[in-house]
Amino acid sequence: MTTWLAEAFASPMRVALATGHHIRPISADDIDLDYSAVMGSQERLWTIFGTAWGRPPPQGHVLRSPTPDEAPEPTADTIPATLP
Repeated sequence: MTTWLAEAFASPMRVALATGHHIRPISADDIDLDYSAVMGSQERLWTIFGTAWGRPPPQGHVLRSPTPDEAPEPTADTIPATLP
């Protein structure tokens, strides 16, 4: 499979920023914070991703994310050229 990441690439677990903040991969422990952020933006996110992905659902259930085999392939019709 062709990929844009080098075969030896390893995602960093934490990166400190000059502002004193840090970035890290999201984990299952972030569900409450992530859920609030997603549902707080549900209407806007639906206009971007909803038609193709059915996400996030308006009723706000915590759903299992699709595996790469289950997720639809992005197409030019499902990926916005620019975010609103």
